[in-house]
Amino acid sequence: MLKKSRGTYYDHCVTNIRYTNIVAITWKDTNNLNLLSTFAAIEPVTKISRYDRKLKRVEVDCPHIIKVYNTHMGSVDLLDGLLGSHKIKI
Repeated sequence: MLKKSRGTYYDHCVTNIRYTNIVAITWKDTNNLNLLSTFAAIEPVTKISRYDRKLKRVEVDCPHIIKVYNTHMGSVDLLDGLLGSHKIKI
């Protein structure tokens, strides 16, 4: 996977466990990203723009599961930061 170009995705599988679909995917950006989801799927695949040192801008394929992850990633990081700075006493 390290020799593949950016935007390559593979090793995706869809399984059905107790009437719940689970999608697993490996996507190559600057590093490999492994995702597992019961919410989002691979389709529709869209094009996104990424920075490259040589070409400055590159259009790469982006599965829907990656778009959903990037959209909500900031909210999770914010929640983790707030929980780290404000200790909750039970």
